[in-house]
Amino acid sequence: MFTCLKAFFVPYRHGIDKLRANALKKIAVEDLFGIFDHEVAMDRPEGVTIIHGPNGFGKTVMLEMVAATVQGDLDIFRSIPFREFSVEFDDGSSLRLVCVGTCDIR
Repeated sequence: MFTCLKAFFVPYRHGIDKLRANALKKIAVEDLFGIFDHEVAMDRPEGVTIIHGPNGFGKTVMLEMVAATVQGDLDIFRSIPFREFSVEFDDGSSLRLVCVGTCDIR
C-alpha cells in the first residue's frame, strides 16, 4: 500500500534548480501522523529559525520532507502519514503536496 499524492506547483515553471536557489519562507504540514498541524515561518530578520519541541512531534520528519522536496525525491511522502505539506519560497513560488488516500501499487 502506498500513499497517493497530488502535487501543486505555484508557479513552478523554473524547475527544481530554481527551488534550490530560493530561500524558504514558510513550511507547513497538516495532520502529520494523524495528530499534528505545524507551521514554521522561516523569514526571521535574524536569519535563523530554531525548530524545537518534544520528541515525537515531527521536527525531524518535517526537515526530511523539506530536504526531499528540494532534492526532487518525493518517495519519502509515501511512507509518512499526513494530509498536506507545503513549502513557500521568498520569490513567491510554492509547492503543495496533498495526500489523497492510499492505493495498492504493484
